[in-house]
Amino acid sequence: APIESQVAIRVLPAFANPLADRIYVASGNRLVAVNPSIGTAGWDPPGFDTSARITAGPVGVNYGSKQDPLKFDYAVYVGTEDGTFYALTDRETQRVRPGGSNVAIRSLVGRVTSIAVWSNQTTASDALPPFRMEDERVFVGTAAGRLYAFAASNLSLLWEQNFGAVEVRMAEYPL
Repeated sequence: APIESQVAIRVLPAFANPLADRIYVASGNRLVAVNPSIGTAGWDPPGFDTSARITAGPVGVNYGSKQDPLKFDYAVYVGTEDGTFYALTDRETQRVRPGGSNVAIRSLVGRVTSIAVWSNQTTASDALPPFRMEDERVFVGTAAGRLYAFAASNLSLLWEQNFGAVEVRMAEYPL
């Protein structure tokens, strides 16, 4: 399918010369990870299939250390035409596609139109274990006028706002 999304880039933590090891791109109902240095699949087996065409994302964020590879905690988020929201934890430095407990799925009202992430990262967090902070959030907007706020730590729903017959759009950049 054609590529109709932005890309998300995963940068591995390092004290000097951090490098991107994966580029995520959505194509139809498939999220693909590509190794940018050699242009091959970043996951084995390649691609993560969703329930419908991906309409928002991918949006990626490292909740862990930006310098210590042992405290790496990367997540990539996508949303679909049928209102399904996916959160994939991709901590593996090997070519292992996220699965099992590393994939969380939420059913929302309306086509997912946008995803935004708030991360509470500071340099002090490099001293902490690689766990998502209690106050970190993932926001998801839909074409049915809904805005959802989820806890980044476990994707529990914190609140939902209904704006009526509008399409919710947000900036899709992790802060």
